[in-house]
Amino acid sequence: MNAAKRPWLAGGLVLALSLGLAACGMSPREAPTAGATVQAQVLTLKSSAEKGYSSVPGTVVAAQQVQLSSRLSGYLRHLDLRVGQAVQRGQLLFEVDPATADSQVQQARASLAQAEANLANARSNYERFKHLYAQGAIPAKQWDEVQAQYRMAEAQAAAARAGIASAQANLGYARVTAPFAGVITEKFLQNGDLVAPGRPVLTLADPSHLEVQASVGSRLFAALRQGETVPVLADGHTIDARVLDLVAVADSETHTHLVKLTLPADSPVQAGDYVQV
Repeated sequence: MNAAKRPWLAGGLVLALSLGLAACGMSPREAPTAGATVQAQVLTLKSSAEKGYSSVPGTVVAAQQVQLSSRLSGYLRHLDLRVGQAVQRGQLLFEVDPATADSQVQQARASLAQAEANLANARSNYERFKHLYAQGAIPAKQWDEVQAQYRMAEAQAAAARAGIASAQANLGYARVTAPFAGVITEKFLQNGDLVAPGRPVLTLADPSHLEVQASVGSRLFAALRQGETVPVLADGHTIDARVLDLVAVADSETHTHLVKLTLPADSPVQAGDYVQV
């Protein structure tokens, strides 16, 4: 390099070093102090078992209800009850004219008398021929016939006794009494009507034991458990009902399941009431 330029280079170098030193002398920006406290909202997450609710309509029914009919054919009499009337267990509800049953009893008694007479005659022959056979006075074939006749007479007498017992039992069916205490809810016939075996005459229900019947879908049915408590709403009242029966087979038309819930004895509802389950 030319010697004439060196003083300028030296001056420039001194200026650069001065600027560098000045720059190093500048104070840096202040850093955050270590361990400083920051205020922040803390949220704690935890699992929670929440119940889902679904409302379905239900109907209050009597837990014990029966349609009463007669096992005999005949004309009705003593059917003096009204719908809504309370009856006690064993109380006479109606009667079927027992003339036919009486006739059957008389016929059975006559048959029994004839069968017993035949049996007495067969027994007498049996005893007489038994001695003759022992003495060798009659052949074995004749003795076998006498024994067979005696056994047949015994069987006919037994059948006649069973027949009279059946006829007397039918006579007892002429009077129909209440199987339990309850209320007459339906009346299908009147005095003087001709009734046939199995034809309903009255419906009797026990209002002291009530239950709710409701139809639910498959998803809701799967969530229910027998014995659990389910709230029932009726006219502003909330009643704690208990799941009694869960019918596992769905209805073929509605595809819903029948659920039965038992109600407490002091429930402010009556059979036939509409409720929400």
